[in-house]
Formats: sequence, structure tokens, C-alpha cells
Amino acid sequence: ASARVPTDMIAYETWTAPTMTADTDVFAGNSVFGPGGECTIGFGVRPFEPRRAPSGITGFLTTGHCYPKGARVSSVLRQPFGTVMQSTFGETGPGPDQAYVLLDRPAFTAREFVDGYGAGLITVLGSTEADPGDSVCKAGARSQWKCGTVLFYDTSKPVTFVDGGDRTTRMVTNVTETS
Repeated sequence: ASARVPTDMIAYETWTAPTMTADTDVFAGNSVFGPGGECTIGFGVRPFEPRRAPSGITGFLTTGHCYPKGARVSSVLRQPFGTVMQSTFGETGPGPDQAYVLLDRPAFTAREFVDGYGAGLITVLGSTEADPGDSVCKAGARSQWKCGTVLFYDTSKPVTFVDGGDRTTRMVTNVTETS
């Protein structure tokens, strides 16, 4: 069952985060830089057996069209801090647009919140699949903090990306479209 909550009725709690430095704290919604330019750090990833990070997060998700497997990525201050371990972007036909980055410098700390930009830091408490009509919010390096309603999900659609002057169109699967 899903709750149908109008977007204007969404409430979230903000809090004062610990002192953070842009060059050593890693959290969703912020920029990440690599061979594909600027993209957005997605949610943190925990392995089955946490190794290093106090939060248990040892990496994060991002888009596959930005970075190929093996690429080094950097923080907003251009300090290298991770390696793309897996990446896919419909190389052999329709497919998901996703990549996994392993944080490989101990000085960097993965945090369990999302940059809500003007809304503050948003704590991530869990996840669930949203149904059409559900209200959702997202954070992105370029789009910043936006909320909307799920129109449909788990569909495929052609998506065009611009890299420098080159335009690439690929069929991306598992797309969630929002208002």
C-alpha cells in the first residue's frame, strides 16, 4: 500500500550537522567530477560487512553515463577520492544508467544525508519503492532540491546526454518519471 500525499504537504526535518569540510565529506546531492565532467553523488552504499567508514558507507551510486569502470573521481575541490568499480550505460542496447564508486581514500567520510540545498541537510532513514502518485524529492548538483509526484516508473525511454559538443542518445531502462 502506498500513501498518496500531495507534494505541498510533504514535511521533512532539518538539523544542524557536525562541522563538515567540502573536501573530506561525501554525501548525496553534491557534485562529483571525473572524465565525464560534473555529475551528482547518489545514495551511499553499504557492503554486507562494513569495512572502514564510521557510518558503514564505503561508496556511493552515481550515473553510468558520466564515468566508465576504472575511472578516478574527485571531490568538489578536485581531490581524487574514489574509483568507479562498476558502470553501465546501455553499451550493448537498452540498460540502466548507473555506476558504483568505491571511496578509497581514508581521509574522506561518507555521510548518511542528502544536501537539501536551501532546505538544509536531509537525513536518510531508509528507502521504499514509490508508486505512481506518490510524492518524492530529489537532490542534484545541477537541479538542486526538487519535489514532485511519481508519474510512472520501471519504464524505458530514450535519453540524450551532451558531453562537450557530442550528443549521445541511449535507451535507458528502469526510469522513474516525476512531475
